[in-house]
Amino acid sequence: MSVKLSEALSKAELQNSEKTEFFQTYKRSSLIPVRGEGVYLYDEEGNSYLDLVSGLGVNALGHAHPEIIEAVTDQYSRFSHLSNGFINTPQVVLAGQILKAAPEVQRVFFTNSGTEAVEGTIKLVRRWAKKHNKEDIIAFSKGFHGRSLGALSLTYKQAYRDGYGPFMPEVKHLQFDSLKDLTGITEKTAAVFLEFVQGEGGIRPISCEFADELDRLHKKYGFLLIADEIQAGVGRTGQFFSYQWYTLKPDLVVCAKPIGGGLPLGVILGKEPLSELWEPGSHGTTFGGNPVACAAGSVVMNWLFEQNGLSHVKTTGNLFLEALKQIREQVPGKVKSVRAFGLMGALELNEDSSGYPSKALSEGLIINSTDSTVIRLLPPLIITDIEINEMKEKLIRILK
Repeated sequence: MSVKLSEALSKAELQNSEKTEFFQTYKRSSLIPVRGEGVYLYDEEGNSYLDLVSGLGVNALGHAHPEIIEAVTDQYSRFSHLSNGFINTPQVVLAGQILKAAPEVQRVFFTNSGTEAVEGTIKLVRRWAKKHNKEDIIAFSKGFHGRSLGALSLTYKQAYRDGYGPFMPEVKHLQFDSLKDLTGITEKTAAVFLEFVQGEGGIRPISCEFADELDRLHKKYGFLLIADEIQAGVGRTGQFFSYQWYTLKPDLVVCAKPIGGGLPLGVILGKEPLSELWEPGSHGTTFGGNPVACAAGSVVMNWLFEQNGLSHVKTTGNLFLEALKQIREQVPGKVKSVRAFGLMGALELNEDSSGYPSKALSEGLIINSTDSTVIRLLPPLIITDIEINEMKEKLIRILK
């Protein structure tokens, strides 16, 4: 008889094994969840925790969503994986849903993560650049695009880059949302990688002025514009993709995190002319487009577009921003600024924020710290006004 994983080891045994058997690349929380339901996680004693991290933005529909459970169970009972040498029905269905939601692009390539999507896009850019006699790839300060070597070449934070060079020599970093720095884009620019709303950088959207100038340069120089929608995409801002709030439109889009409904899945989306860059055998993946993950992804898409999920995010996002403003008012001098775009939120403090996630656990709250002074909030998209009010009251107590 098999032993349930939740009953296999005590909390102390789990913590000791993690410390002695794992590479210590993560600063783990003291909380060890045993189950989740909706917007809450629960520990072994039955204590509930309002989850405002949602697996770093992955669990769009929260935990143990019944429609996702049904979809993945059904698909797994048919087959759990196929080589991409076969047509995969859940892939085709999900691709159609995505392309309908993002008519600016016409082609799909599934990956198993956001980083893998970025790496594949870099390969596309290099092929395209060689054909068009262009060289430079532009990324921006505070940007985050992943931790593999190509993606890390684009990622700005030095702490993530230390000891891993040399990086791609053609990558240049400009100041995010700086009109002046856009003069660094020239006729030799092959591509610009941009988060329209930075996540790791502290929930910072580009200005309309910046978008308009980048649009002008895009038309003038003809480089490829890549929208990194890995964190801000798939409904998080109230549009399917955050770039859809702007007139500036990309040539390529990468997304991941919530698109798999809690399972590993990423996507490269591109305009039709770019499809000629890849022929059979020129790129591939083993796990990208896994049918179980795609089945879960279709549930997310159905929620967004058939069950009025996007409207819910827009309405709830307004309440979310108002709650953050009220938090700032209740703790004078503590919060430097608040930022929210849909259900991406940030409290920028006048002090280091790294100690607050552990303090929040005592209030039954799961939050994240990023950019050294920012409390980042990425709740499941299904959060309601009731939980937003709970968030507000608990964060006020924590900050006080």
